[in-house]
Amino acid sequence: SKRKATEKTSPSGDSSSAYIGRRVSSEFDGQFFQGTVDVYNSRRHLWHVTYDDGDEEELDHGEILLAMELFGGSSDASYIGRRVSRNFEGKMYHGTV
Repeated sequence: SKRKATEKTSPSGDSSSAYIGRRVSSEFDGQFFQGTVDVYNSRRHLWHVTYDDGDEEELDHGEILLAMELFGGSSDASYIGRRVSRNFEGKMYHGTV
């Protein structure tokens, strides 16, 4: 099951809210699910997605970019060589796909 969102806030009006309304795809247990970005939580820097099946999830910036690209039909090969950054428990990690 996808993570459930615990809180929502209105978009802040900055460029982060530009993703509101965008369609996304995510893979869970070998199946692909489509949804819509509907809220940006500016305090937590997370985008809330409601999937077509009614499930919900909050995604960080890297995850939301990947989900939008996956919806657009990009192949996994397009990620090879990309630099990535990920915040895990308050520490930033950097790497290359």
